[in-house]
Amino acid sequence: MSEILHIGKNTLPKYLDELEAKGFISYIDDALILPKEYFYLYIKENLHNQFYETIYDYCLSQNVKPPYKDKHTHDIGLLVAEFSTPDKLLSKLKERCPQLPQNVSMAYFTKTLVNKRAITEKPIEYEIYID
Repeated sequence: MSEILHIGKNTLPKYLDELEAKGFISYIDDALILPKEYFYLYIKENLHNQFYETIYDYCLSQNVKPPYKDKHTHDIGLLVAEFSTPDKLLSKLKERCPQLPQNVSMAYFTKTLVNKRAITEKPIEYEIYID
């Protein structure tokens, strides 16, 4: 991180401590968490993003590192199809997931809440020949 920010390795911890004290960052295990007030999770408002934000917030409330929003699976889509609103998702999260494992994934939520596994898309490999 110090190389990316062009800050000395001995100076970086001081700045990170200051940012944490001011509430601009926090840590969960080895993950640096940036508050949504300053760093938006998404730009476009749609149900998929709202559902991910619900899961993200729920993980933070449990002091668990939120999972990545994997664009190669349909986990969020399965949750949107099962629960019509983020509030219904949150209600089911509280009911079925009162405690989360430390290393949680989107697949965990799909399997726990919908009892299905999302299919992972594999990139199609092809070659084009032009004569």
